[in-house]
Amino acid sequence: MNNIDLKTLKSSIDQDLDAQIVSGRILLDRLSVIEDSSRKTAAYLDHKYAPFYYHLGKYTSPDTVVEIGFDLGLLSSSFFSSCKTTKRFFGFKEPSKDFVPTRLGKSNIRMVFRGEAKFYNGSLHEEEFSDVFSPNPWDLVILNEETVYDKHLEYLDAVWPRIGEHGLVIAEYIDRHAPARDAFFAFCESKNRQPIIFETRYGTGILQK
Repeated sequence: MNNIDLKTLKSSIDQDLDAQIVSGRILLDRLSVIEDSSRKTAAYLDHKYAPFYYHLGKYTSPDTVVEIGFDLGLLSSSFFSSCKTTKRFFGFKEPSKDFVPTRLGKSNIRMVFRGEAKFYNGSLHEEEFSDVFSPNPWDLVILNEETVYDKHLEYLDAVWPRIGEHGLVIAEYIDRHAPARDAFFAFCESKNRQPIIFETRYGTGILQK
């Protein structure tokens, strides 16, 4: 992926978010959700949550994208509503008590994305995961998990070697969830990288390879 000036990226996206060019409802209403009542929640309607990914898609041009913490694919679907350069997508989710049927997320992605899409529910350490994730570098990784500190670091350690030159890590929950924030900044420091932070609904950080 081409080198992106992070300060310019932040300025462009912040301007678009402040102008409220597109709403969460416009991006998400056509997508499948588990319960229709979720369409009335503050997160669903927030003009800086899903719309952040729509604007990110306008200013980046990745060939390959991964979402870790893939459930309904609402964020990556919002991204693909504007980004048309991506050829391969991989949605990954570790099993949890709040497991979401993958078929809904698959349906949402395929509504807006025409490239090769693969999905995997399992562990980072399983051979099936490695078979999909490891062969080729990735340009953009969305880390959409709210978990413990060590697990956040594990995800970051796993994806970093497979990110291509100038590739991006997009990390959610930087403001809302202390383990996500602490792990993200510790990882950035260990790689001698200065991230940029967006004041989105839960706080979003971007780290460049």
